[in-house]
Amino acid sequence: MKGAGGFTLVELMVTIAVLAIVLVAGVPGFQALVNGNRLTASANEAIANLQTARIEAIRRNRRVVVCASANANAGSGASCATAAIDGWITFVDTDRSNAFNAGDTLLRNSTLDAGVEVTGPGTVVFRSDGLARDASGNPID
Repeated sequence: MKGAGGFTLVELMVTIAVLAIVLVAGVPGFQALVNGNRLTASANEAIANLQTARIEAIRRNRRVVVCASANANAGSGASCATAAIDGWITFVDTDRSNAFNAGDTLLRNSTLDAGVEVTGPGTVVFRSDGLARDASGNPID
């Protein structure tokens, strides 16, 4: 009669050692991939906000603002901020204040992925002709 099939203890230990080596070599590369995807997702959200603002400014023939926000997920309670931002809000600025107030229409809000930091103008204003300006009215290149 033939012996029962299976693995020996030595074969199992070698397999576990090889698996451990592969994991140690692969985890740092995987972390870089995850971080790259977070950055790409946040950049795509920023571009989508800017494109939405420009299209809506032209379509509605009104000023549309994209601003950094510390409470972007608050919906109609969202506000523009300059520090500790967690995303962006895009809105029709009916009172031309560059701030999201009562009477303004919220078009889009999005949040940053964890660990992503953004630098640049905190507010971008699109005029009805589709041209972008900063909060002071200066053209953005």
